[in-house]
This record gives sequence, structure tokens and C-alpha cells, in this order.
Amino acid sequence: MAMRMPSPAPAPAPVAVLASLYTLHLASAFVIPVVLAVVVAYVLDPLVTILCGRRIPRVVGASLVLLALVAGVVCCAYLLQGQVAGLVDRLPDVATKLSRSVGALLSGDDSMVQKIRRAATVLGGTGQGPPLRGSRIVVERAGDSLNNILLAGSVGIFAVAGQAAVVLFLAFFMLVSGDMFKRKFIKMAGTTLSQKKISVHMLDEINRQIQRYMVMLLVTNAMIGALTWLLLKWLQVDNAGTWALAAAALHLVPYFGAVLIAVCIGLAAFMQSGDFGLAAMAAGGSLMVATLIGALVTTWMTGRMAKMNAVAVFVVLLLFTWLWVWRGWLWWRSSWGSERGSVRGHVARHARSRIRRQRVPWASLQMRGLACMHSPLRVLLCEAQRAFGKHAFLAFFLAHRDKAQRAGSFRLRCCSHMAANIAST
Repeated sequence: MAMRMPSPAPAPAPVAVLASLYTLHLASAFVIPVVLAVVVAYVLDPLVTILCGRRIPRVVGASLVLLALVAGVVCCAYLLQGQVAGLVDRLPDVATKLSRSVGALLSGDDSMVQKIRRAATVLGGTGQGPPLRGSRIVVERAGDSLNNILLAGSVGIFAVAGQAAVVLFLAFFMLVSGDMFKRKFIKMAGTTLSQKKISVHMLDEINRQIQRYMVMLLVTNAMIGALTWLLLKWLQVDNAGTWALAAAALHLVPYFGAVLIAVCIGLAAFMQSGDFGLAAMAAGGSLMVATLIGALVTTWMTGRMAKMNAVAVFVVLLLFTWLWVWRGWLWWRSSWGSERGSVRGHVARHARSRIRRQRVPWASLQMRGLACMHSPLRVLLCEAQRAFGKHAFLAFFLAHRDKAQRAGSFRLRCCSHMAANIAST
């Protein structure tokens, strides 16, 4: 009789998590365009739906919306190319002026920098002897390093352009497909009409919440850009439009974006006037605008929608920055909070409606449900109640009570369903 080999044990949870993160990091060239295409399709789907309501075919409507998006980006780039070219032309003068200003602040024989420099010269010269006879001294030319930098920048620009084209094509196919994925999901969701209705309501609520979240980002970014432009115009800082657009774009990056644009605006104001007071006013004003609108309003609304605290927001931001650099910022800001908030909101609303229809008091339902179960399952349900909240716990209980009782294994089904729900969060 052949011996049956034991099945291999599953990998521990930490190892599985680390392997998943490393896989996402390696597959960034594939995952990032797909995720960004989903975000773009969510944003543009209401416009395509409006065009379809006016008897325009969905293919034509999706093409018109994407062409309008590309045309808007090209027009903005064309209008701002003069200011961007002016900034690039002034970079050598800016670097020279900045080095002179820093040198003037740190000049003098008694300054700390001079002492450290003299000590480094002495220490560096003690261990070096005279060059050997016949040895060659290779001097690296500055032009070679500059050419390498320009070549790397050109390759990066072409890579970004290629990914943008892939994102546009994927978004086009998603917009053309319409609700095909929704129909397939509903088909797999369940067999009864009530299960399909719950799935339809949840998908619709997720779509509405994500679209509202995108509108919130659009409004707050527009407010950041407009107020930054007014501030720089009032301070008479050059290239106010370019800096305002950069401030609106970097507002997608929590915490770091506001600090980075404030430093850049302060340097630009100082290079223009040479006055530290004007530079401090420009940088401080930009940081104040971003703080009032972004760090307070947007972060508070994100936390309210996603039920997360500031520490979780910061840690997740660092995680996706490590995974996908700046593209991870975009994905996190556009999809992380809205999806969690929409699912939780739908479950809570569904629970409240079921409670009102059936008129089941919470205390009696809790006692009646927990009294018939063993101690481990009772602890599991109590933990789920604290994690989900009272209304979500009731939604689960009311949804699975009748079916599990008819099947004759109420405790087993409750335990499996609740464990699946906890694992999915």
C-alpha cells in the first residue's frame, strides 16, 4: 500500500505578506498602468454615461472624453512652456547666486565650516603620498556626467510617455466595456434575487463614493492652485502660474508635497529678489494654504471616509512610496480611502434599514445570538463587533441567520462567514 505524502504546510503570514509586497515591487511596470487606468476610468465614467444618455454610442463617447483629456493636458503644457523654459534658462544663474549667498553666510576664518574643511584637508593629505612616476591621472570631464544625466532623463521621459499611452488605452477599453464587469460580478455573487440586489447596491455605492472622492480631490487641488496663484501674484513672484500648477499637483502627496513646493517657491522668490523676508513670506504663505486646505480639510475628510487615523495614513503612504515611488502616491491618494469608506458606509446603511424593517432590539438580538454559541465563537463575534461596529455586525447577523438555521449548521456557518469577513478587512 503506497504511503500518502503529507501536504506541505502553508507559508506563515509574515512570509506571505513580504512575498506579496516584493512581487508588487517587481511587477510595478505592469500593475501601475492597470491601477491608474482603473482610476482614470472611474473619474471619466460619469461623463461617458452622460454622453450615452444623449444617444451617442459608448465608443464615440469614450473617445471624445479621452481626446478632450489629452487636449486639455497638451493645452496646459503649451500655455506654460514659456514659464518652464524661463525657469530652466535661469537655473545656472540661480545656482551661482545661491552658492554666493551661502558662501557669504559661511565666510570667515573662524566659521565652523572653514574649520571642518581645514581638518578634512589635513586628514586627507596625511595618508596620501606623492604620485608614482609613470602613473596617469584621469580627470573626468563635466560634460560626460552632464550627458549621462540628460540621457537618463530622456529615457525616463520616454518611459513615462509609454506608460501614459498604456494607461489611456486601458482606460478606453474599460470605458467602452461599460458595466460588463459589474454584470459578471453580480452573476457570481449569488443565486437568489436578494443576494444579487445587495451586490448591485454595494457596487453602486462604491462607484458613487469613489467618484465623490475624486471630485473632492479635484476641488481641493483647484483651491490650492488658485490661492497659491493669488498669493504669488500679490508678492510679485515670477512664473506664478507654473508654481500654482505644481502646488496643485503636489497636493496629491500628503505631508511631503506641501513642504517640497514651499521650499521651491521660497528659493524662487529669494533668487528673484535676494530678500530673505520675501522668500520666507512666499514659502510660509504656500505652506499655510496647503495646511489649511490640504492637511486639515482633505486629511480630515479622508479619515472620516476611510475610518483611518493619521498614523495609518502616513504608514501606508510610506509603504506605497517604497513600492512604486511617485506613482504609488497617486494610487494611494485616489483609491485607498474611498473604497474602504464606501464599503463600510454601505454595510452600515444596509444594517440600519434591516433593523428598522424587522424592529429587532439590539440587546435581545445580541443575547439571543451569542447565547446559543460556544465560547470561542462568542469571543470571535465580540471581536468582530468591535472591529466592524454595531451596525455592520447586525447586518452580517441578519443576512446569514435564516439561511444558516435552515441548513442546520448555524454555528459553523456563522463562524466561517465571520472569519471570512474579518480576513477581508
